[in-house]
Amino acid sequence: CIIKDLDSIPSPYTDEMLASISGRVVYFESSRGCPFSCSYCLSSTIDGVRYFSLDRVKSELLKLIKAGVKLVKFVDRTFNCNKARAKEIFKFVIEHGEETVFHFEAAADLFDDEMIEILSQAPAGRIQFEIGIQSTNMRTLAEVDRVSNLDRVFDNVRKLRQPGNIHLHLDLIAG
Repeated sequence: CIIKDLDSIPSPYTDEMLASISGRVVYFESSRGCPFSCSYCLSSTIDGVRYFSLDRVKSELLKLIKAGVKLVKFVDRTFNCNKARAKEIFKFVIEHGEETVFHFEAAADLFDDEMIEILSQAPAGRIQFEIGIQSTNMRTLAEVDRVSNLDRVFDNVRKLRQPGNIHLHLDLIAG
């Protein structure tokens, strides 16, 4: 059963849980699904992306920040697929993140100049990205239905690295 209204799911961040997570890593979900259909990924089995409301996301992030969470790992498959939404959340964690670090899985070719400018304002270490390049071989990418603009990927990775404030982890699939 696919839940359309994600806000109808009860929050896992109860007072009891929040009291026990200071200094820990918390996995955080602000969306479900993926806009892509890569043949090697389980996320490709369901079409589309569904989102928790921005109000809920911001409210829960504040709870985690105030609880002293060390690292919030967003488990969203392609966090930046909705650019306006991603920009709003990036601005929010830059402004309110305190000592918490935020980890996002992102597609490098989906960053635009405005998003990169916003990210350049983040305090050093506040944001980290896991960027799945998967392959630099265009034939391989085509075979697995991976849509990617490699020139844009590499250009945006250079732009993200330039200020020196964001940790980047780039993935390739071996095999």
